[in-house]
Amino acid sequence: MTATPEASAEFNISENFEEMRPHHNCGVVAVSLDPESTANSAFVSTALLTHLQHRGPDGAGVAAYDIKSGESLGTSNVGKVANVLTRSNLMGINGEYSIGQVRYPTQGASGKMSLDALQPIYYSRPNSKANFWIGHNGQFDVGIEGFPSDTSKVGSMIFDKLEAGDTLEGAAVETLSELENSAYSMVLMNKDGVLAVRDPVGFHPLFYGYSEHVKGYAVASETPALGNVGVSEWQSVPPGHMLKLVSGEEPDLRPFVEKPSEPQLCALEAIYFARADGNLESEDIYSMRREMGRLLAEKDFGLQADVVMPVPDSARAAAQGYAQFSGLNYEEGFIKTTSDRAFLQNNPEERQSTADRKLQIIRSQVEGRRIVLVEDSIVRGDTLKGLVFRMKKIFGAKEVHLRIASPPLMWECTYGIDIPTREELIAFKKGGNIEDVRKYLEADSLVYLDTQDLRKALGRQLGSRACVRCFTGQKPDTKFVYKNPFSEDAPVQDRVLAGAREIA
Repeated sequence: MTATPEASAEFNISENFEEMRPHHNCGVVAVSLDPESTANSAFVSTALLTHLQHRGPDGAGVAAYDIKSGESLGTSNVGKVANVLTRSNLMGINGEYSIGQVRYPTQGASGKMSLDALQPIYYSRPNSKANFWIGHNGQFDVGIEGFPSDTSKVGSMIFDKLEAGDTLEGAAVETLSELENSAYSMVLMNKDGVLAVRDPVGFHPLFYGYSEHVKGYAVASETPALGNVGVSEWQSVPPGHMLKLVSGEEPDLRPFVEKPSEPQLCALEAIYFARADGNLESEDIYSMRREMGRLLAEKDFGLQADVVMPVPDSARAAAQGYAQFSGLNYEEGFIKTTSDRAFLQNNPEERQSTADRKLQIIRSQVEGRRIVLVEDSIVRGDTLKGLVFRMKKIFGAKEVHLRIASPPLMWECTYGIDIPTREELIAFKKGGNIEDVRKYLEADSLVYLDTQDLRKALGRQLGSRACVRCFTGQKPDTKFVYKNPFSEDAPVQDRVLAGAREIA
């Protein structure tokens, strides 16, 4: 059994998208259990994926490899983790090693999702000893004609090199060297163990640590997932590094490029994507978001308002930071009633209908009041325009002042964030004129966080380096010299052991 079905099927999943914010492209996990562990690696991967559901709501899958039997099994399907990776679906899928992924499709999806693009993806051929699984978060800079996704194309490239006699590590590094302008946190698995790979720029997060609870190492896109399986001490996989996990051995962490970058993490991870109870590198996400709100409030001396409210959920910390600095009361004004999303609905009327169902306004909280409404970002603006209209015209808000905890989105993203074409971005359509955006939204005032303040809020580790291409158009340098750090002739300094059990 493999995670790649024999026949392709397509599902319209537009109802799973949300207009108000850009969206991520997946989350990945991996597990390597000690030989004496009694845990089920597929269940451990599923537990990890449960806490990454927000990174990929449209599909889920896990695969496992049993060293003793040499058997490798997996399962995947469209849907949420709880519905796809059930106990019955995981029966028989076990082993020392496991990887998993939650999927949000961008490249190759076009608003529809093929079962062939679900991950992890398995590669093998009859009468061939070469085989492996792959899962990916990000976006590869590669043509995908004839393939259901960029991941499946890259997996095929790796497999060709593996069949030609290369090791999995060598095949992966050689393939990645051909894909310079790419973003990836990637997990690979075969009989020799698990590989966790983070691109040389460090666009997306990837963490690992040891769990005494399950007796093994775990890898995940976000730290809360690791805590869920008993990892109390974790560390980030550095950019341009490959982590090899082998059952019963200490983790082996080595650079696969010369002079890897310091982490240039996607700023939207801090603004919206990552869970607020986690970390990015060593920075606390909740604190960063609260600081974004505080810096917004600094711009508002003299603003006369009665209350601060967030657009749920990810703007809450920013709204609290704004309220604490301004002295205004923080209150909730909305009830979320459905998980329907409007991001890729076919027209503004459909998107607005979805948004109206999703956020119910509490009349007693908004009627007759001057409200500072804090949101994390604006994409098209359709939903926010409708929300302001309902607050003022239907529920009686006296004024609505919009405060956005990010700069204006002006550029598309090619690094794994599903931001529409520039022509769909309201800030770009209005030529970057904030007053014209305000008029379109029919708000009483509109203030964005500027890029300089965003960098301040991101803190010492990330502030000066974070990728802000979607705000400024400036691309990070993605040119590096690649090398296989696991080859027999690799320099001694590349043979680095990283004992995660001793690192807090």
